[in-house]
Amino acid sequence: MSAVADRERDRDPAWVYDWRRGQEAALRARRGAGMTDEQVVRFCRRLLSRLRAVHR
Repeated sequence: MSAVADRERDRDPAWVYDWRRGQEAALRARRGAGMTDEQVVRFCRRLLSRLRAVHR
């Protein structure tokens, strides 16, 4: 991915939710356990909130 595309992606954190949902779906398929989509949303909200606070 180019530096410009990286900056555009970073402005919209929706990719974090999509990426994590995919990771958890793969984990559930492999191991039978992982976060649900609802749990992923709650996790990402907390994570992004804390990251924003740190990077202010």
